[in-house]
Amino acid sequence: MKRGLRYLVYGMGVAAMLCATQARAGEDYERIITRAYEDILNRKPDTGGLRNYRIKMIDEGWSEQDVRNDLRNSVEAKKGDVDQIIRRAYQDLLGRDPDRAGFDNYRKMIRDKDWSEQDVRNSIRESQEYRNKH
Repeated sequence: MKRGLRYLVYGMGVAAMLCATQARAGEDYERIITRAYEDILNRKPDTGGLRNYRIKMIDEGWSEQDVRNDLRNSVEAKKGDVDQIIRRAYQDLLGRDPDRAGFDNYRKMIRDKDWSEQDVRNSIRESQEYRNKH
């Protein structure tokens, strides 16, 4: 009986150590992913992106380099500097810099809806402000 209890206590201790190690590893994954997003896309990862890359790192054995390569090849990264796209469209079509709401709206559309620079320009052309100017 004492022997069984000893193994049970030992097993619980091993389980607790594994949980602590996994928690630290999870924090490391988040730090790696966040740093990669900031370096490549100049933003923090959204919840879905963070979850996606954590799964790839844990379940598929992806390295930090794998995450970075995938981000570099993403549609968002290939679109270039999102703020520059928005700023250029506003300057060309409205003759002014975008306001905060415009930046936020078009950043979201580029990131979440996969909009291109042409989509941003078409949307501005449909705005009342553009119609009033032309």
